[in-house]
Amino acid sequence: MLGKDHFIISLAWAFLLLSPVIVQYPEFSFAFLLGIAIGAVYPDIDSTYNPYLGRLRSSSAEGNGPLTWVIALAAYPVKHLTGFVFSGGDKKKKTEYLKHRNLIHSIPGIFFSLLVILIPLNIILYLIGYWTPFVLIASTGVLVGACMHLMEDCCTLSGVKFFYPASRHALLRGRIRVKTGSTIAGVIFTIIFAIPALLCLAYNLWLKNSYHLGKFAFLDGLSPGVKVAIAVVVSILLWLLCILISQSKLWNSGEKEYAASGYRGNSRRYYKR
Repeated sequence: MLGKDHFIISLAWAFLLLSPVIVQYPEFSFAFLLGIAIGAVYPDIDSTYNPYLGRLRSSSAEGNGPLTWVIALAAYPVKHLTGFVFSGGDKKKKTEYLKHRNLIHSIPGIFFSLLVILIPLNIILYLIGYWTPFVLIASTGVLVGACMHLMEDCCTLSGVKFFYPASRHALLRGRIRVKTGSTIAGVIFTIIFAIPALLCLAYNLWLKNSYHLGKFAFLDGLSPGVKVAIAVVVSILLWLLCILISQSKLWNSGEKEYAASGYRGNSRRYYKR
C-alpha cells in the first residue's frame, strides 16, 4: 500500500484501541498515536530507488509524502546497518536483503532496525534527564505502527515475507493492487476501524448518561487495562474482516499480469503492490 494509506489505516486502528481511555489519558494517547504515525510509514524506507534528495522528488508520485521521505533519510544508516548485520557483510546478499518488501518488511528486520534507534534514544534521554513515560509509549507506538504496516501490506497482491531472510515465502497476501485499489482499500479499512472508535468515544463523552444506554454503565467499572484488552479483541476481529475483504475477487488484482511480470520485489513498476 501507499504511505498515505498506511498512515490513515494505522491511526484509525490505534484510535480504536485508545478510544476507551483516550479521554482519561490524553497525553499518553497522543504519545502512542505519534509513535503509530511514524511507525506506520517506517518500513517503506526500503522502497527508495531515488536516494537522499531524490526521495523528495519521487515521494509525491509514490503517494508517500514528505513524512516517509524524512524518515527514509534519517533511517538511511540504520537500514544499511541492518542489511550488513543480516548479510554478514556480504555485499550481494545485502543488496538483495534491502530490496523492497524483503528484510525491512519482515519481523526480524523491523525489530532489529527500530530497536537500534529506540533503545539508545531512550537511554540517552534518560541519562540527560529528559526521559519520561511519554517517550517509552511513543517508542512502543513506533514498533506497533511498523507491525501494522506489515499487516496492511498482507492485503496486497505481493504480500509480506514475515520471517525473511529465514523464509522467503509470503505467508499471506490479498488481491489488492496499489495502482488500482490501494486508495479505495485505505478508505474502506479506515472506516471499518473508525466507526466503532467514534461510537466508543461518543459513549464515553455523552451517551453513557442517556436513559437507553444506562444498562451499559457497568463498563465504567472496568479497569483501563481491561477496556483496552476488549478493544484489542475487537480490533483483531475487524482485521480478520479486512483480510477477508482483501481476498475478494472484486478487486482488480491483475494476477495474470503480476505472474507474467516475473516480479521479485524490486521492479519499479510493481515494487509497491
